[in-house]
Amino acid sequence: MVISDQPPAAHRRRSSELRRFIRVVAQFSVGFIVMAATGEAALAFRTRHNHGEYLVGHEVYLARELAARGDDRVQTLIIGDSVARQLYPQGQLGEGRESLATNQAIAVEGQYYLLREALGTHRHVTDVVLLYAPPSWSNNLDQVFTADYFCGYFHEPGEIVDAFRETRSVPFLLAHIGRAVLPNLMATNSWMNLDETPLDPPVRPAAVRPLPLSKVSRDFLGEIHALCGRSGVRLHVDAPPSSDQFPYRDDSHVYDTAILYLPAAWFRDTIHLKPQYLARARTMLERHLSLPRAAVVE
Repeated sequence: MVISDQPPAAHRRRSSELRRFIRVVAQFSVGFIVMAATGEAALAFRTRHNHGEYLVGHEVYLARELAARGDDRVQTLIIGDSVARQLYPQGQLGEGRESLATNQAIAVEGQYYLLREALGTHRHVTDVVLLYAPPSWSNNLDQVFTADYFCGYFHEPGEIVDAFRETRSVPFLLAHIGRAVLPNLMATNSWMNLDETPLDPPVRPAAVRPLPLSKVSRDFLGEIHALCGRSGVRLHVDAPPSSDQFPYRDDSHVYDTAILYLPAAWFRDTIHLKPQYLARARTMLERHLSLPRAAVVE
C-alpha cells in the first residue's frame, strides 16, 4: 500500500488562502505606512509654515518657538497659565522681559519642560516669574485636553517616561506614545474634532479653600525650583489677580506673595479678566509684587 505525502486538497486550499491573506495584509501595511509617513511629512511642513496656527493649543506651539529661538537681551522670563498670558501676551514685553505664558492644560510638568528649553537658549536670564492661578494647581495630567495640550507638545522619550511615572496610567501612556509617533496627524485629527464650547468652572459661594496642589504640580514645582537653582536664576512663584469670590488658603506656601484679590465683576468666567480691566489689573499686580512695569502694547 502506497501512502501519499501530499497534503489533502482542503489543507492545500487553507494554506493557499493563509498565504494570500498574509500577502494582502503585508501590502496593506506597507501602503498604510507609506501614506501615514507622507501625510505626517506634509502636515509637519504645513505646521512649520503656519507656525501651528490651526493646532489645538496653538499658544503652546508659539511658546516653544520662542523658547527655542532664544534672545540674549532677555533677563526676565514669564511663564504661566492663560491668565498670565492675558496679562503678559507672548513675545517681547520690553524692559528685558519675554513672556512664554501658555495655559494650565500643559500642567506644571509642561511649564517645567518649556522653561528648561528656554533657559538653554536665553543665556542672560536672571529671573523667572511663574504666574499660576490657584485653580491651575489642580491639574494632575487628568483633564479633558491633556492629550492635546500636554502629550501633543511634550512627547520626547524622557518626557513620556516622566509622565508615566507620575500617572501610572497605561491608556495615558499609549496616548502619549501615539502623539510621539504621529504628532501632526494626531494633532490635525484633534483640531478637526474640536468642540468650541467653553468649559467655565461652576460658580460657588465664597469660602476659603486650601490651594488644590496635585501630585504633578507638587513634584514639578520642585523640579522648577531645582532647575532655577542650578541655572543661577531667581524664581518668583505668584498668583495672577484672582476673584474675591474664590479665596484660597496657601497652606503649603507655594506663592512668594499673598494672592491679590479683585472684585468678581472684573472677571468674565470667575478666572479670566474682562478685557476692560486688564490694564488696571496688571498695574495693580506689578505694584503688589514689586515688579517694574513692563512696556506692554495695549
